[in-house]
Amino acid sequence: MVPNHYGYQNNPFGMGLPVNQDADESYFLSLPEETQQELLKQNFSEQEFHDQLEQLKEKR
Repeated sequence: MVPNHYGYQNNPFGMGLPVNQDADESYFLSLPEETQQELLKQNFSEQEFHDQLEQLKEKR
């Protein structure tokens, strides 16, 4: 298993991984580094992190 931002990829049980992980990760990585750093400092839960990314998408 390969560690990533959310826990472990390729988890055979799918535990702890959001359904839209790939889309969130791709969008997050497309953001400016300053925005990424600000999001990471917030210490969001997975759902809160997803919600923040959705809000950013709507603003663009």
